[in-house]
Amino acid sequence: MQDGRPIEFVSKTLSLSQRRWAQIEKELLAVVLGLERFDQYTYGRHVVVQNDHKPLENIMKKPVSQTPRRQKNLLMRLHRYDCKFRYLQGPSLLITDTVSRAVGTDNPHQIPDLQINSFGTIPDPILTTIRNATNDDQTLQILQQYIIDGWPPHKPSIPYWNVLNDLSIEDNIIYKVEQALIPQALREIIKQRLHAAHLGYNSMMRRVHTTVWWPGIQMK
Repeated sequence: MQDGRPIEFVSKTLSLSQRRWAQIEKELLAVVLGLERFDQYTYGRHVVVQNDHKPLENIMKKPVSQTPRRQKNLLMRLHRYDCKFRYLQGPSLLITDTVSRAVGTDNPHQIPDLQINSFGTIPDPILTTIRNATNDDQTLQILQQYIIDGWPPHKPSIPYWNVLNDLSIEDNIIYKVEQALIPQALREIIKQRLHAAHLGYNSMMRRVHTTVWWPGIQMK
């Protein structure tokens, strides 16, 4: 916008994989695509980004190293621009909301986006076990829907509210930044396996902090 008046509009249809991104990742993607699409206006100038998704405010202030992998990639693209986030309530962004609901269909000749994620610290058979246990865990199924569709305005009963902006989903496994969220049914098994490796306490905790996580994790 210039002098309070729109110059141009743009919208994008999300791919099937992007539709399963966390809501905050979809909002961040919209900001990045908007800045890149209007690069002739935004690059080299101070830009105010108006958005109705308040959690973006904290994400943009967070060190890139402390964000999930997909957010990290988007934030690296964002760092090219001098931008400031300004939260506005949804009714204040009526035109933007209308445009977002009136997008066309995907171009069948367009080359789809490809994202490759590698979590080499956890062997594939264990990832399969975590994925299957996640699918059987009712609490984590609810959590996945919160991550994809957005969190309710009130604090839900499941114990993940304090880390909601750190959670993402990769291949039906929930991650806190780059640590796999272990379902309840596997937590004791994971603890036993880590203890069985006969690592010192500090070495064991370093391994834990780079691979797995759950609320209140203790390895004593």
